[in-house]
Amino acid sequence: MEQYVNVINRLIDCTERRCEALSRPARLIDLVTQLSIRSRALSVATVNVEIAAVRKIFSEVERADGTCSWPTGVTVRSWMEAPGSDDFEAAMQSVQRPYRTIMEDGEEILSGEMETLRLNGHDLVEEELVELLTGKKGDTKARTDQKSQRFLNARDLTAIELELSLHDPIDSLNSLSTGKARLEGTLRLFVNVMWFTGMRPIEVWNCALMVPRIDLAFTPEMVRMVSENPSMALHQELMMTV
Repeated sequence: MEQYVNVINRLIDCTERRCEALSRPARLIDLVTQLSIRSRALSVATVNVEIAAVRKIFSEVERADGTCSWPTGVTVRSWMEAPGSDDFEAAMQSVQRPYRTIMEDGEEILSGEMETLRLNGHDLVEEELVELLTGKKGDTKARTDQKSQRFLNARDLTAIELELSLHDPIDSLNSLSTGKARLEGTLRLFVNVMWFTGMRPIEVWNCALMVPRIDLAFTPEMVRMVSENPSMALHQELMMTV
């Protein structure tokens, strides 16, 4: 139970700061919407843990004569003591929805509340607004839904290659040991590998990149082997590690 209590106390603090910034009193339902907007800045696994904690704590609340008795250790605020039957039921029903549904609400709620903060005179950049509303400190750019991201096409790849064409990959690799890494040349290699293989940058970094040897005179048959059967080309020692 202690881990659940620690999670909900953190959420309570975040909710109060958020509602104070929005110039309105907090309500129980705001604990649930806090989960939604935090999903735009935190990992899915973290938000899943927080949703589970709120569900557990809510299920342990005892209600009598219009007041709520919260589990030991929960930092109870005035808006949590006597929320009213309708408010409690609304919050309970909302947090019992599927995890994905709770998170899907986040983008709309967060964008609406960011606009409210701007109208209220908060002169902050987007990262600062996200931090204020979600309660997440550090790198607080709103997490973009992968489905809404634009995929690169061949024309984009050509533009990236042109931009990086003056950067030497060998110079980039040599700079790693100097403490002043210049990674544009390495990116020039990575961007092509990621495009053709679908690997993530960390996967490219950990893999061995093989290219045709430059000390051999390649026959047409050898060129076809490298292109059509790279495994055989490796076995025939026609490739080398970059």
